[in-house]
Amino acid sequence: MSLHVCILGIDGSGKSTVAAALPPILAAETGFVVGAAGDSFSVVAADQDQLASRFYPDGLPTSAHLSLRLKRVAKALVDHPKLYAIFKLAHMLSQDSAAAALAQRYSARVFVSDGNAFLSTTGRASNYLRAASEGDHAAASAPEAEDLQAVFSHILDEKPLPTKSSQRLPSLRKAKLIYKSSTGFD
Repeated sequence: MSLHVCILGIDGSGKSTVAAALPPILAAETGFVVGAAGDSFSVVAADQDQLASRFYPDGLPTSAHLSLRLKRVAKALVDHPKLYAIFKLAHMLSQDSAAAALAQRYSARVFVSDGNAFLSTTGRASNYLRAASEGDHAAASAPEAEDLQAVFSHILDEKPLPTKSSQRLPSLRKAKLIYKSSTGFD
């Protein structure tokens, strides 16, 4: 079983750069086989590239090919929020599936990804739920840090939401559905 590390941040913050740079460093420092998913897929060991960027001697899983295509489509649709959200979610689901398949294929101890379907979708959903122009009058009912923890406990561990959190949060039915569908996606 491998440790999956997700790099999160706003667009243009350097997630892809970090996701591509970390595997060789981690492999050299730890001696582990380390993979990456982002603008491309790679797997490196301390002494060799097992899956160098854009060189795939054993081929890529179908989900990796799909991920790379969906990423290009999502970038082209960035000015169309509804279509962008659909293609970005599909991209993230296929990237997560490819990362899991490659981690298993190459026995990677660590796999670094530019984003993650569940975490990235949660962040994007919060951006779309409230307009930035709502101002200070929404601050009284705005979610707090404890609410985020409650969301993850509710979705991942099936724990009930505390009453205070449920009053500040939107319905999480769709989020649970996305999580459940993404954990079975291959």
